[in-house]
Amino acid sequence: MRLAGPKLRYTGRIERRYETLPRVRANPRELEHVFFHLLVNAAQAVESDGTIRVETRREDDRVVVRIADDGRGIRPELLDRVFDPFFTTKAPGEGSGLGLSICHTIMKGLGGSLSFDSEPGGGTVFRVRLPKTRA
Repeated sequence: MRLAGPKLRYTGRIERRYETLPRVRANPRELEHVFFHLLVNAAQAVESDGTIRVETRREDDRVVVRIADDGRGIRPELLDRVFDPFFTTKAPGEGSGLGLSICHTIMKGLGGSLSFDSEPGGGTVFRVRLPKTRA
C-alpha cells in the first residue's frame, strides 16, 4: 500500500482488513510487483468516489490476499483473455497488456495462484493465494 500510494493518485476510499497470517515462502519483490499492479488496476477501474478493499485471511493451508474494487468490472467476453500477454482494455499508450500476465506467471512460479471474479458495473475481485510455509 505504501509503494502504490504515490502512483495511485486515488482519492476514493481504501478499506483494509488484515488477519494475522502464517509465513509464506516468496520473493518479496515479486509479491510487491503483484500487489502494486493489482492496486493500480483497481484504482484505474473505480471512480474518484469508489472503494478499494484489501483483505488478508487464511483458507485451509493457504494465505489469501483479496483486492476488490467497485469499479466498472470486466465485460464477459473479455474474461478469458485477462491473463493473455499484450491484452489490454486501456487506451493506446496507457498500458502494455503485460501486467496481469506477469502477475499470473509470478504466482504460478511461487506455487500459488491468481484468480478473479468480475461483473460489468459491479466491480472486480482479484485473489492471490499462496501456500503457507511448513514450520
